[in-house]
Amino acid sequence: MEMRLRNALVRRVCARNRCVSERFGRRFHGQSVQETLAQVRERLQRSGVHGSDAKALIAHALTPKLASSNDVFLHSDRLLTAQEGEELTAFLDRRCSGEPLAYVLGYKEFWSLPFQVNRDTLIPRSDSEVLIEAVASLYPRDAPLKVLDLGAGTGCLLLSTLSEFPRATGVGVDICPNALQVASANAAALLDDSNRATFVRFDMADLPKDDTALVNNHLIQRFDVILCNPPYIPQSELPLVAPDVFAYEPHSALFSEVPQGQVSSPEDPKKDLGLRFYEYLAASVSRLLRNDGAFQGSVVLEIGSERQAHAVRDLFPPNVVSFDRFLMDAAGKYRGVVFRSAH
Repeated sequence: MEMRLRNALVRRVCARNRCVSERFGRRFHGQSVQETLAQVRERLQRSGVHGSDAKALIAHALTPKLASSNDVFLHSDRLLTAQEGEELTAFLDRRCSGEPLAYVLGYKEFWSLPFQVNRDTLIPRSDSEVLIEAVASLYPRDAPLKVLDLGAGTGCLLLSTLSEFPRATGVGVDICPNALQVASANAAALLDDSNRATFVRFDMADLPKDDTALVNNHLIQRFDVILCNPPYIPQSELPLVAPDVFAYEPHSALFSEVPQGQVSSPEDPKKDLGLRFYEYLAASVSRLLRNDGAFQGSVVLEIGSERQAHAVRDLFPPNVVSFDRFLMDAAGKYRGVVFRSAH
């Protein structure tokens, strides 16, 4: 019932904001950027959206698009064309309806790189950059690492890591074919050689558990670094998810168990911790992680809470990997777990 009410509320807000946005949009043609900026900022704020998004929306609507949202101040006297006014109206309508800014713009910056995004991919969060920082602290920059990214999405973790290690190569795995297309496009746009990254469709539930398992050819090899930001939000935390995240971002990339109807209280407390995908990796890590390479292997995982962090730490076999440390984000919250090869 709570989810149905939340979705109904989102729909009502969308309809209301669309009408107001269109009234504002008719004014944009022939206005200066400076005038338009003030109007867009006011409209966003009335819709409960941060007014700073106004710069990004205008910068994206102008032809050609501005390289930085702050560049709008360099064009303050410029008058918007009819086409630019229509574009801005459409962008403003979507943003006021609650659609995340990254989806409206079609990209999100992560690790100072612009990643293409769409509704098939989770929006990269700056909190996840602590995983890249951890890997960068463990190896020399010229290390020819082999990197595996499980649940690749946009490819932000793998491609950011490869940007830090010019001699590294990697494989990104995701179950969503549309997300893999986005990741491949990002590799082509962001890497000096897109062949350094390979993206393959694969279900984490089918990860190999021993050397006799039949697996995708790309997963026959072993890896120096395993990155993973899996769907980890448990059933018990569904009411805490922001309405715009729940309404727009792919549930298969967010929730350990894809929500069906009402929130329930699982009988199994482990299930309620959102551990399903971590368990898949824990059962397969001995098959995937290198233990005889020039560099000590690492497993770097994103998690969502302190309780989940400790549960994930206890999942992995100590004869294969040893717990190294927890990672904290900028807000001081538990954000990652690092393991090192035990051999």
